[in-house]
Amino acid sequence: MVCLLGRSRLFSAAQNGAMPDNRIKYLRKTRGLTIEELAERVGVSAGHLSRLENQRRVLSVENAETIGMALAYTTEEVLGFERQEGRPNGGFGEGDLADYAAGPNDPFQRLAGENEYLLTVKSNVLDRAGYHRGDVVVVDGGAEACRNIKPLTPVRAQYHPDPENMLHAVTIFRLFVPPSLLITNSSERNLPMLDLSSDDVQILGVVKSMHRALTA
Repeated sequence: MVCLLGRSRLFSAAQNGAMPDNRIKYLRKTRGLTIEELAERVGVSAGHLSRLENQRRVLSVENAETIGMALAYTTEEVLGFERQEGRPNGGFGEGDLADYAAGPNDPFQRLAGENEYLLTVKSNVLDRAGYHRGDVVVVDGGAEACRNIKPLTPVRAQYHPDPENMLHAVTIFRLFVPPSLLITNSSERNLPMLDLSSDDVQILGVVKSMHRALTA
């Protein structure tokens, strides 16, 4: 079964520990609010909000959405993601994932269950999230997995970077940010984010686990 979630809107209240620098303090000040005033709107203590502002506490996607609503900003703006105008069309190369070439008696073969398969990571687009070139990932391509994607879960997706050539599809490796963004998290260079609701991109599977490649 193939998992397709292009042009969809997904929400999740799950929390994940790896988030970019948020912009709560900057956005709060643009609205002319004190930290106490915003804390009251959000329903948390001023101390808790201060820890979120100063990156001393992890900001979940759910909390970013609540704060964004209180400030009349989008969740993406609170999290510090910048939308780029126009269609992302550069820097995608030949793909971030490839079929895993299993050798004789390969122990990784036993890792894949129903609707699951093995892929090799071919780029460092998610190395800051702990996924490096050469790693082996187990991907769940089932529909159920794609209906319940937690924030910042790595996903395998297919993107058509050239609207003039729809036969050219690139397999990409991204983190999912509800409700519809796919982002990189690279120590080298972050690529433009993609939006499931507007870009020609579909999620094909969800990464369930990661394993270091076997060495001789």
